[in-house]
Amino acid sequence: MFMNVKAASHPRPTAFRNRRRQRLHRHLHGHCALLSPNQATREAMDYPLTCWDRCFGRLHYFGRQGSALFLARIVFLAALSGLATAQEPPTGFKKSEPSPAAPSTSQLTQWAQDLGDEDYSKRQFATIQLYNHQVAAIPVAVEALKEASGEKAERLLQFLSSIAADPYSGDGAVAFEAIRNATYPKTTTKAIRAQRIIDAISEEQRVAAIEKLDGLGLQIRGRSIQVISTRQTIPNAFVIDRNFIGDSQDLDCLRWITGVEFARLEGPAITREILKQVLTLPNLQRLQLVQTLLRKEDLEELNNAPDLELLELIYSPVGDEVADLLGELPITGDMYLFGTQLTILGQQKLRSKFEGSELMIARGGFLGVQCPPTSVIIDEVVPGGAAQLAELQSGDKILSINGVKVVVFEDLRKELANFADGEEVTIEYERRFQGITEKKVTLGRRPDTIRDR
Repeated sequence: MFMNVKAASHPRPTAFRNRRRQRLHRHLHGHCALLSPNQATREAMDYPLTCWDRCFGRLHYFGRQGSALFLARIVFLAALSGLATAQEPPTGFKKSEPSPAAPSTSQLTQWAQDLGDEDYSKRQFATIQLYNHQVAAIPVAVEALKEASGEKAERLLQFLSSIAADPYSGDGAVAFEAIRNATYPKTTTKAIRAQRIIDAISEEQRVAAIEKLDGLGLQIRGRSIQVISTRQTIPNAFVIDRNFIGDSQDLDCLRWITGVEFARLEGPAITREILKQVLTLPNLQRLQLVQTLLRKEDLEELNNAPDLELLELIYSPVGDEVADLLGELPITGDMYLFGTQLTILGQQKLRSKFEGSELMIARGGFLGVQCPPTSVIIDEVVPGGAAQLAELQSGDKILSINGVKVVVFEDLRKELANFADGEEVTIEYERRFQGITEKKVTLGRRPDTIRDR
């Protein structure tokens, strides 16, 4: 009777049911494949409801049993779709929020362990579960990576690299550090793979950092400067001067900038936080602080500095209170203090603790001449310096300062170190064809800027 009613009322019921099943199948296995099992079930339940008005006129011919069977099939297909989704991660899977009922640590640990299982479906299921509970899985994955090898290590590295791609976030920083730690020892397959990930992320961040700094007017590429105190021309110099209008947060990308060995911070706007960011430059070797207002508590950031070949404090308002701090810094080369407020006792204390190559302490008086290391014949007169104002010239030979004889350039530097800017000294010098001349010269300040090349 049922078949007769159906046939009489509708000439093609079987074709209709087949088309409906095909649409439902495409809906479940297309759209629901991107959803969690619970979401897929809800989507499947919603489907017949949206189609109810169109189907109702025909469903009532099926009777109650037919309608119930139709709904039961929908729920069953939704369950199958959810199971398939759990077993195999979909293509293009993206980070999802953790489910309300977060798994236990033991369950996460088991999933991490299953990443190396012989059963492919088990590995896939464990992978998708770690992604579904990404935030909770991070510490478990970090710990598991330490002893992992083979495919387990590969899957853990892939999982952590997707998080480490944003190294500025808290989770990203943790993941990045875990991958970095996996680069040791260097000979393992895991270490090689981890190093490639680190290199790729670092290069991407380096390019972005250079573009960001260029936008702030902080040029790095192709910039070389001549440092007067060391008479060296240094390439790839990083300089923050009085024209910088940013803040320390703008410099959080400096840790990705490689190849920068020299940094100069100048002016009263330099803060402890800016100094802290500059010290993250991975290849920093020389640091120059010029006319800053940094105090002892600010300079304590230097304890976190890499081993520096050169540290210069020029016209800094620090005194004897920094003697212990500076004496214990990791300086493998020279320290140059020019125009500080250290007394004789403070200088003696600093010298007793300093273990670097050379410690030069000067009160800040600046003559403004350049001479070869082995003589005191002037090679160059610094424009605007005290020597130029006193009409000293290139080729003049300095004989004495306040009656103290000088023979080599180091003698001249040490003698001038006893005088502050604004103090007057008597210079005896010899000029070719004019004989020996004695002249009083008022020492000036070291130039505020350095010459770009």
